[in-house]
Amino acid sequence: MRYLLFFSVLIMMAACNSKPTPQAPPTDTTILLPDGDTTTRPAMQIPDSLVVRVDTSGVFIGDLQVHSNAELGSKLLDTLNDMYQTMHQLPKGIALLFSDQILMGVRGNVHDAVKDAQNNMLSIVADQQFHTSMKKLQQAQKDSLMQQFPILYQKH
Repeated sequence: MRYLLFFSVLIMMAACNSKPTPQAPPTDTTILLPDGDTTTRPAMQIPDSLVVRVDTSGVFIGDLQVHSNAELGSKLLDTLNDMYQTMHQLPKGIALLFSDQILMGVRGNVHDAVKDAQNNMLSIVADQQFHTSMKKLQQAQKDSLMQQFPILYQKH
């Protein structure tokens, strides 16, 4: 009986001292290409927020510098689409950071480029999830997308 009590105490102590296992890192994704070949995309971490920074030295998406509004919209769409196609997730929002010296016209152009990228990404997601254009989405579908991907409906 003593041995049973001793082993029970040891098991309880071991259980209390055990550390939680760390979360497994994301794994690479293998994708089947249209020609039947496969490719592997490296695992990706989805940030909580995608940062677009505008200062006197340029416009940056994260650390990537873009040189025009068209390139900003294109690179932002590529980044969001890559996250969606790889992980089926998107960041919660886009943070626009402007230095004080940036003129209102430039700010407006950046806002327009971001909005265009959001609308284009919304079209892609609507087509893939509901097989319809974003203009033909029913209210329940819009609500579902708004809850799942708030970044696509974020106002700036």
